[in-house]
Amino acid sequence: MKGYKKLIFLFPSELFFFPSENQIYYFFCVAHRIITKSQKELAENTDVSFTYQEIKTGRKVTSIKFCISTNKTTCKNEIAATLEKINPKLQQNMDDINLVKEIIHEPITDVEALKILISAKGDINIVKEKYSYSAAVPKIENMVGWIIDAIKNDYKSPKGKVNKFNEYEQREYDFKELEKKLLGWK
Repeated sequence: MKGYKKLIFLFPSELFFFPSENQIYYFFCVAHRIITKSQKELAENTDVSFTYQEIKTGRKVTSIKFCISTNKTTCKNEIAATLEKINPKLQQNMDDINLVKEIIHEPITDVEALKILISAKGDINIVKEKYSYSAAVPKIENMVGWIIDAIKNDYKSPKGKVNKFNEYEQREYDFKELEKKLLGWK
């Protein structure tokens, strides 16, 4: 309800499945059992309230008009208590969490960063090392889970692929003379 003081909706009575006979009685049941109770609960528990109005054609209720508005009277005053001195250990922990979030270049929450930090036993260097290993892994679906698993199982840096095709000593050719032989000049 941000930005709106009042919203008005108009619903036809077909939405409430009124049968054609005894329509007034059925609307009374809907109004009493559903709408009035929900109006009371919303007014007590939220900052939204509404009023409704029956729109009749003849003696039949053909639609219901709802006016939804903010309810300023039910907003309870909240008291915020602050500590004069912040626990230095807690402040250090928050700094470490922010540092872990900076190291990992993917969006993670504070809770996930804390879990990574706990699994690394507070050592930021381990987190940096294991995150650098993740660059060599081709497809990681869950980065946080992979880093925690890498810390717990002590992953080592991946070995690069060795290209064995050119690993032997090549023969020495005189390419100019070989070219002349192939072209038939010699």
